[in-house]
Amino acid sequence: MKTLALLSAAAALLLVAPGDVAGAPDAATKKRCHVVIKKVHGTKKRVRVCTKPRPRPKPSAVRRVDVGGYKLALECRGKGSPAVVLDSGFGTGRGAWSRVLPKVSSTTRICSYDRAGLGQSDRRPRRLPPTTARVVTELHALLERAGVAPPYVLGGWSIGGIDVRYYGKQYPAEVAGLVLVDGTPPAFLPTARISSPFETMIVGDSAAALDPPPPLGSLPLIDLTHGIPYEDAVVEARWVDEQKRVTSSSTNSMLVRADAVGHDIPEGSPLLVATALKLVVGRVRAAGALPPCPQTSFAQMGGTCLDPNAR
Repeated sequence: MKTLALLSAAAALLLVAPGDVAGAPDAATKKRCHVVIKKVHGTKKRVRVCTKPRPRPKPSAVRRVDVGGYKLALECRGKGSPAVVLDSGFGTGRGAWSRVLPKVSSTTRICSYDRAGLGQSDRRPRRLPPTTARVVTELHALLERAGVAPPYVLGGWSIGGIDVRYYGKQYPAEVAGLVLVDGTPPAFLPTARISSPFETMIVGDSAAALDPPPPLGSLPLIDLTHGIPYEDAVVEARWVDEQKRVTSSSTNSMLVRADAVGHDIPEGSPLLVATALKLVVGRVRAAGALPPCPQTSFAQMGGTCLDPNAR
């Protein structure tokens, strides 16, 4: 019951994806000219008149990409490698990351997307069960067909943390780093499915596959956890312990508490999230280890370094 209550509390914080409409920009009108007869100082003259072309609208950052007979919406900004790919919370579209994208796009390419049935994405055909494996297969097809080349730094908020960890398990060669943003621990998921008016996900198999956390070697991993605790102290202590277990699955990791915010860290502390993403991107580019957490700027941004080995 405590698990279900926690999921319900987290679901109440979810954001609704923006309703902006994506589409190809209209082609600019070509310059058109014609000759007219005008009186100039009392004398009729033939005058060539041209209409100016309309300015070409700026292309939308959002694309809808076919992933097998249905389309998912993908928003990408910036340039560079490794690309950052973000997966949002349960029942929430890419709008959850709207305050994070502009803070990272000057550093590298960053993309967020709407899972099937959310935001501007089509509903998944009923014949396809909404498993985590299906979500990961769709994301893989989306990135491949949109031309977003690996390796990726994957960022997952809430249930998105399960998705990106499972993606790393299925496609380990494509994942260069992870940033988990209050990622839901498998121990907090029911054995079957979770449902809301916006989304249903079958999570039992993925939860079992990720618990205990598969070893990640020296993969760069930053785990951000909430600072405003849940009301149930037992649930809160268990949540923190599970975050420590996940963080400890990599020898190149750090655990940071976002002191001033609750579960909705991307909205409440976007700079902290962006800093974590850029830090992992930088370590991937340098093929080096993350610095010790106290040597980072997280403390100046309202973050506290936690020891994942302390129980």
